[in-house]
Amino acid sequence: MPEQASRGEVAGVLAKSETHSLNWVTILAATDLSANSQVAVEYARGLAKLTQGTIILLHVFEPPVVASRPDIYFMSRDATFELEAVQRAALERLHSLRDELDSSQVPCASSMRIGAPYEEIVDEAETRQADLIVVGTQGRSAMGKFLMGSTAERVCRHAPCSVLVVRHESVSHELDSSFAITRELKLGKILVPTDLSENSLTAINYAAGLAKPTSAHLALFHVFQIPDYVMSPNISLSAGAAQSDLAVAQCKALDRLQSLREAVTASAVNCDAEMRTGVPYQEIIEETERMAPDLIVVGTQGATGVARYLLGSTAERIVRHSKCPVLVARDSSKHQGKA
Repeated sequence: MPEQASRGEVAGVLAKSETHSLNWVTILAATDLSANSQVAVEYARGLAKLTQGTIILLHVFEPPVVASRPDIYFMSRDATFELEAVQRAALERLHSLRDELDSSQVPCASSMRIGAPYEEIVDEAETRQADLIVVGTQGRSAMGKFLMGSTAERVCRHAPCSVLVVRHESVSHELDSSFAITRELKLGKILVPTDLSENSLTAINYAAGLAKPTSAHLALFHVFQIPDYVMSPNISLSAGAAQSDLAVAQCKALDRLQSLREAVTASAVNCDAEMRTGVPYQEIIEETERMAPDLIVVGTQGATGVARYLLGSTAERIVRHSKCPVLVARDSSKHQGKA
C-alpha cells in the first residue's frame, strides 16, 4: 500500500470483500481417502454450503516407483493385478465420499488422477478454473502416502487460486467403505497477519468476507520489524536519529493498521487490531498459540509472473507450524496462468 494511501482509498479496496471471498463457485478438495484426511473434506463442504459452491473431489493415485519408471520393463502379472485392484478400491472410496457429500445437499463431482500429487492438484485446479483449493498437510493410508507437508506447500506456491490448508487430525481407526461427514464449519475467531502492503489487502478482503456471514471476530495483527539499517554497524547513525526514525515508522505503521481496522469495522465486521515489535513469524506463531483462532488468513508476496511462486518465508512458516487451518489468499484475477 503506498505510504500516501488515504483512509478512503483503503475503505474502497476493502469494500470488495464480499465479492472476493464469497465467490467460491468451484472448490477443489484434495483427499487421500484416509480417515485422517476427512477433516479437510468437511471444511470444503462447510465452505461450499456457505458460498453455495460446488465441490470437485480429487484423489491423486501415486503409483509405486516400479510402475512409473520407464527403465523398468517388467512387472509380474500378480503385481499388475494388485495395482489395478488398489486403483479400483480407491475409485470406489472416492465415489462413496462423493455420494455422501451429495446426500448432504452439497453439489459434488469427483475426479481421480495418476501422478505426482501437487502437480496433479494444480493442473486440476487450472483445468476446472477452481476458485479455492482445500488440501491437508499430511496423510497416510493403505493407499499410500499423500499430501505430506511439502505437497501442501508446493500447492500453495503454484496454485492459480487461493488455498486452504487444513492440518489432518490423528484418527486411530481405519476408514470403512462409508463416510460420515457430520461436523459443521465454525468460525469464531479469524486471525489476519498483515504487513500492511497492498498485496496484504487481498487477505483482509477474504477474511472480512468470511467473517461477516459467520459473525466471526476478525483480528488484524501486524508485526513491526526493526529495519536492518538501524542495527547495522556499517551505517553511521546516531542513537537519537535512529530512535526518531523508528518512532516515525512505528507511528505510520500503527496509523495504517488502524485505518484498516476502521475500514473492516465499517463493513459491519467485528474487528480489532494489534501491533507488536519483533520477528514476524515468531510473533505470529506466538499470537496463534495465545488466541487459538479457528482460521488464519495470510497473503502471498507476489501477484504475477515469477512472483506468483514466491509464497514468502513468513507465510510458509505459518502454514507449516499452525495448528489451525490457514487460508493462503490469492487474488486470482491477477494471475495469467489461470485457464
